[in-house]
Amino acid sequence: MTQNDHTAPPSPPRELAIVLKPVRIALALSAIVVALTVANSVVLWIKFYAGHDTLHGLTPLFDFNREGNLPAFYSACALLLCAVLFGTIAGHAAETGDRWRPTGSASARSSCSWQSTKPPSYMAC
Repeated sequence: MTQNDHTAPPSPPRELAIVLKPVRIALALSAIVVALTVANSVVLWIKFYAGHDTLHGLTPLFDFNREGNLPAFYSACALLLCAVLFGTIAGHAAETGDRWRPTGSASARSSCSWQSTKPPSYMAC
């Protein structure tokens, strides 16, 4: 047996470590929102004051009053990121035996809290 034949002891299982910097994330998401707002304002200004209706496809691409455009895509991606992070946290909690468990009623209540209109009757909050 030589010196290089030593086997290392098994390492303990690694813990989940997701490091997110809230200030950085808020600045990045705010910058995207500001850029989309400026693009919408410029495109609508050109549409109404310069008389170009579609501006070679840019008006429907940045118009906040429509679907299937960049602001809607940003919103969908932000919601998807939230869902992925929530699922990761829930999965880690289940693996470690943490008492915290996501419940459907908690997410239904939180979705009702941000709605400005009365929720439908099937979502009794």
